[in-house]
Amino acid sequence: MLSRVKVSFARVTADDREAVLSILRGAPELSHVDINATFDRWLREGYFIKAVDSDNRIVGVLHARQLEDAVWMEGIGVSSDIRRKGVGRQLAAYVMELTGGKVFRVMASERNVPSNALALSLGFKEVDRVYFSEGARVTAPELARRLGLDEAKDVSLEGPGYVDSWTWRPIEYYRGRVFSNGQVKVLDTDPPFFVAGDADGYMRFSRQRAAYSEAFIVYELRRA
Repeated sequence: MLSRVKVSFARVTADDREAVLSILRGAPELSHVDINATFDRWLREGYFIKAVDSDNRIVGVLHARQLEDAVWMEGIGVSSDIRRKGVGRQLAAYVMELTGGKVFRVMASERNVPSNALALSLGFKEVDRVYFSEGARVTAPELARRLGLDEAKDVSLEGPGYVDSWTWRPIEYYRGRVFSNGQVKVLDTDPPFFVAGDADGYMRFSRQRAAYSEAFIVYELRRA
């Protein structure tokens, strides 16, 4: 059994940029976003927390913020040379206590074995699974125009949730436009989210697993 590394916790500061980005660059969930802009945004909102070892070296990082009914946890990362020594678990547990939340959610790429293992070890349960595909980057209205979809009113939405700007939310919280032809249904999200049907060649999230798509698992933890 590997020994557990003792760490302390503090807020990430602007001076931590390079050390934090070096950790975040290894996260599959952030490979499709501008991590420099994401770092700046996380400094301004929510809880951006670092784990520091006895040599004052940043060895882990996590960001959390309140989204509707739950605390959303993202950007979980641990230095590659210190994984499997309890840093991620300590960091996640600290942030959950810090936020005071009762419901927590996190999304991990299916190929991110450490993040999936961490979520399960903390008692998180899978509540959804969605699929991301690379392709031409277009807005949902432009995609609807290309696919011949009309803006729909009072349309039912399938599935437990949707993804917008790389955050998952329960489907009942969606308030944006829906484009549909009766079979295909696309939400006005970034990137566009297909709650029904799919279309090849575009950057998108979909409920259907397409060729070369990447699965993302959404986990939830509820505490009394």
